Amino acid sequence: MLEEVVVNITDWIQSLSLLLVAGALIASIFQTRAVAHQARQATTALQATTHQSFVHNQNGSREAFFLDRPELLSWHLSSRGYPETNAAENLRRLYVLNKLDIHEYNYLSFRSGHFRDDIWAGWKNVMQEDFRQPEFREMWPVARRLYAPSFVNFIEEHYGSAFDK
Repeated sequence: MLEEVVVNITDWIQSLSLLLVAGALIASIFQTRAVAHQARQATTALQATTHQSFVHNQNGSREAFFLDRPELLSWHLSSRGYPETNAAENLRRLYVLNKLDIHEYNYLSFRSGHFRDDIWAGWKNVMQEDFRQPEFREMWPVARRLYAPSFVNFIEEHYGSAFDK
């Protein structure tokens, strides 16, 4: 009789151990899913930060290289197929290139869900005003090849009529 009780207690302890192991495995699954979600969020944030740094560095280096060197800016513009005339107009073109980079960054950020709709609506108004300017219309046909295809499609779909003027 004592052996039956010991066996029953042993069976009960083993069953309880199995339940505890199963519970630990389930907890581990939930923890792994949470870690994977956090990793996806961190990756998305890192991608956004990387692109933002790229735009900032690109624009900052353009300004540093070209702001006080009109001959270098003239060379830069002409070597990429942009028109170049005089120092003042070339600086406006440099501004347009910087602004196009910012527009692309904001568009891609919106598409990735980093901007609310109301912020994007305001920024679309900024782009609309920019593409009404002759310098933007002059630069876009050459610059378009340097941007993400989705951004190019967006610009030409929404502001394409500006290029007919």
